[in-house]
Amino acid sequence: MCSHEFEKNLKLGMNSEFTIYDQLILDPELTATVPRDQYFYTGMDTYIHCIESLNGSYRHPVGDAFSREALELCREVFLSNDMMSSENRKKLMVASYLGGCAIANSYVGVVHPFSAGLSVVLGTHHCISNCIVMNQMSEFYPKETDEFHFMMDKQKSTFRKEFVLHWMTLRWKGCICLL
Repeated sequence: MCSHEFEKNLKLGMNSEFTIYDQLILDPELTATVPRDQYFYTGMDTYIHCIESLNGSYRHPVGDAFSREALELCREVFLSNDMMSSENRKKLMVASYLGGCAIANSYVGVVHPFSAGLSVVLGTHHCISNCIVMNQMSEFYPKETDEFHFMMDKQKSTFRKEFVLHWMTLRWKGCICLL
């Protein structure tokens, strides 16, 4: 969960004092009609949180355990033939929860700071921003970036490197350094 405070150009994370909730509803049926790409991008947020947590320098054994389990569930979902099956939506629900718990016990890595900049400055949705950045993270996360590309291809995501290059060139030439 993240929110934006646009007046101050801030992206607030789940640990912000403004994002403390009384209830959390976990229901995989809520994702049954979500567009495929949105489902993929949102699931990749979990995947990216976990790889950042496990590759970071601020680690915690509980966060590591949450990350490892969430990554395994993400792989089961995104390497399957039907990522949006009822069973896979349940798995992604659990992975998302565990990924949030994992990142609450550590810090984000290289992807999320760039992603936050895209979200705040350009108004790009958080999960799409993550995928834009993750697409070019092989220097920092080589194995995970390859796996991200494989899962993207496996799920026939419409997100493509050419789209990113074209979009970034048109929207904000200052970000071309990511590409």
